[in-house]
Amino acid sequence: MLSLSNISIGRKLAAISLVSILMIGTMIGVAHYSNGRAGGASAGAVSQLRTVGKVQDLEFQFSQARIGMRNLQLAETTDELKKALTFLKQKQGSIQTLVTEIEKRLLVAANRDRVTDVGKKVDSYLAGAEARLAPLKQSFIDTPASDVARRQEIEHAMQQLQHSQLDPLVQPTIDRLEEIRHVAEELADKDAHAAVAAMTDGEMMVIAFGAFAALVLIGAAFFGSATIARPLKNMVQPLEKIAGGNFTVDIPGTGRKDEVGQIAGAVHDMAAKMSQTIAEIKASGREVTNASAEI
Repeated sequence: MLSLSNISIGRKLAAISLVSILMIGTMIGVAHYSNGRAGGASAGAVSQLRTVGKVQDLEFQFSQARIGMRNLQLAETTDELKKALTFLKQKQGSIQTLVTEIEKRLLVAANRDRVTDVGKKVDSYLAGAEARLAPLKQSFIDTPASDVARRQEIEHAMQQLQHSQLDPLVQPTIDRLEEIRHVAEELADKDAHAAVAAMTDGEMMVIAFGAFAALVLIGAAFFGSATIARPLKNMVQPLEKIAGGNFTVDIPGTGRKDEVGQIAGAVHDMAAKMSQTIAEIKASGREVTNASAEI
């Protein structure tokens, strides 16, 4: 049967050291794991917030495109018309760039479809302005002011085009952008809450395991005290008695198989030999005394 007294002190110290290293390593692992969870959730929240920012930029660019459409409608000269068209083309390029960036960032397939739909609607809106509204506006500018009937006819055609084909694209695009932003904000909020929860869970895990590790290390300290320090302390008084000349004292721990038992056995053997030697000296002294008396 395995007894603690049969295990060497070196192995006991190695076991205590191993337990300490395992506790420290596990605590580091727990902290690394919790930090990884919190970091992943935080990165997700930051990514979603950046997506929200991109969507807001897209909303702003579309509002600018609508201003450019108004400038096209209000143009009174060919130069003003050209400037309005150039501005609309710039906005179209900026919007399509943002659409591509946002599509890459979105994780929800339905949201990516919404962004794609926004890109198509904006293209239709601006293409209609360039291909149909701008030529009508140029005709209106080129028509003499004296030709009131022709100008009214062109103006009516522009209004009809605006109300029947272009304006119907505006509100659905705005609604789509709001939907995309709303979903991205919800995901950012969800990831932010997940990050907080991960940090809280991580703190609780570290505290709980820290308390457990402290108990284990305290237990290891008591183990070392009970199996190493206390047996050695119990040998101090018998050794002091031996030093005082009492060689018949009992030495505790002689039955142990560890280093303490080896020391106790050696001290016991030393005391026995010293006692035997002293007895022999006394016997020799008595023999000398008797011999002297006979002489």
